[in-house]
Amino acid sequence: MNNNLIFIDANVYLRFYDSSGHKFKLLLKTLIELNENVFVTEQICSEVQRNKLSVAMKSFLANSKSLGIEKTTLPEHLDNEEDENLKRWNDSRNNIIQEENKLKKEYSKIVSSTLQSIMTSDDNVSKALSTIFSSSQSASATEMVAARLRKELGNPPGKPSDPLGDQLTWEQFLTKYSAQEVWFITADRDYLTEYSGNYYLNPYLYNELKIKSGNTSPKIHLFESLVDAINHYRDN
Repeated sequence: MNNNLIFIDANVYLRFYDSSGHKFKLLLKTLIELNENVFVTEQICSEVQRNKLSVAMKSFLANSKSLGIEKTTLPEHLDNEEDENLKRWNDSRNNIIQEENKLKKEYSKIVSSTLQSIMTSDDNVSKALSTIFSSSQSASATEMVAARLRKELGNPPGKPSDPLGDQLTWEQFLTKYSAQEVWFITADRDYLTEYSGNYYLNPYLYNELKIKSGNTSPKIHLFESLVDAINHYRDN
């Protein structure tokens, strides 16, 4: 283990439940290997647990809309009696549609089974993440008070209308942070701003890290993509 920290937002973990990219299977293995350097809180774990089923279901529903072939019938009465090309095409098309309907029924069964596994956390992603989440840190009374004050003052991260969550995770991170090199992975604009492929940490948050670093520039790397972040982390 080294002194570096990897900060992964809950929404990044939830991507494992709505992405079909093959790279995500490899990422799970990599995250487990880097487990000791991943900063994770009980709040992050709870957010993933609360939302993973609905995220997966929305993904499956979106995919289901693209399934199937539109029923199209050519006008067989235009066929020449000696060849019946239009009729043969219609018959072939109907066979394909019948096979497609079988696949749709199979898809429905697979989705139901997968959602059941996610509900009980028996799916492969939940099992892998449980290894990472097993070291999640609980908030102290002091951090809870600081998080509530941060929310009341409107300081980032977190939105006024949202439950106390990001504020608490950030207060816990400030407790853990002591001038380490940090890789932040998040798409939350409460944390960062993007321009022309470059990312910039919220100035308020940056200043807090700077103070914790003894008024020197903190060593931070900002990413939206977990793949890009992990590759950069390994290279460095």
